[in-house]
Amino acid sequence: MKTKKQLVKINNFLIFLTINFFIVTLGLLGATLNAYAIMNNDCKMPVYFSEYQFVSNRHFSYTDFNQVNSPILTDIIKIPLNYDHYISIGDVLIYISFPLVIINFIVYLFRKK
Repeated sequence: MKTKKQLVKINNFLIFLTINFFIVTLGLLGATLNAYAIMNNDCKMPVYFSEYQFVSNRHFSYTDFNQVNSPILTDIIKIPLNYDHYISIGDVLIYISFPLVIINFIVYLFRKK
C-alpha cells in the first residue's frame, strides 16, 4: 500500500507527463504543417513578400495567394525586426511549444518539493 505522499508524487509526475505530451504534440503539429506546405510547393517554403521577388535553395517569395498551394500554411506572418522576417502558423506552434515544455518542467520541480 502506497502512502499519501507517494501517491501525490506519482500524481504530479503523471500530470507533468500528460501536459508535456500535449505540448510536444503541438510542436509536432507545427512541424507537420510546415512539411505539408513545403511538400506542396516544390520542396521550398513560400514567403509572402511584396517588396521584391527572390528565390533561394529553401524559399521563394510570392505576392498573390493564388500563386502557391495552401497559402495559409506558408510564411505570411510578418515579424517587426530590423529586417523583414516572416513566419508561418507551423512556426508559431513550434515556437510556443518549446518554452512551454521548459516552463512545465520548472513548475513540476517546484511542485515536487
